Amino acid sequence: MKTGPMLCLLEAGLAAACFQIVAVTLVTAAVLLVTENQLMSPPLDVRAGAEISSDAALSLLKWTFLLTAVGMASTCNRFVDVSAGAIRNSSRVMRPTEPFHATKTLLVQLCLAALGFVVLIFQLPPQKLLEVSGHFGLGWAVLIAWPALVSVGAAGFGASAHAAIKAL
Repeated sequence: MKTGPMLCLLEAGLAAACFQIVAVTLVTAAVLLVTENQLMSPPLDVRAGAEISSDAALSLLKWTFLLTAVGMASTCNRFVDVSAGAIRNSSRVMRPTEPFHATKTLLVQLCLAALGFVVLIFQLPPQKLLEVSGHFGLGWAVLIAWPALVSVGAAGFGASAHAAIKAL
């Protein structure tokens, strides 16, 4: 299937993000089954930042999300090749005298974005999100969903950075 030039730039990141969503869903389901829903059983006071009884399970999920995101970002596949080619061609068109200037600039920005998402994996969700989810009794779900969704961003930007490295 032929894609447009702009979509080719994003293909590696979009593919990695989609694969990360699948991985996060499977890992979360497996951990919740193994821990027998220990994350949901105690009442949580998320507004006070209370610790959940199964910190080990939540920590395991966060680290697993990070490791799968790194795996998705560092995997060489055809999506990375297509994006690398598109980045290389676009960079040459933008500045023919310095063909890798735009690629290097893009690489720095993508790396910073990916690292920002990695840091956010280990942070608590925003306070407003915790408060709203606490009113619905879903504090435990937000504590899992936040690092899961943020890891999708880390995988996407990381894969795009991988494509930019390959374009150099």
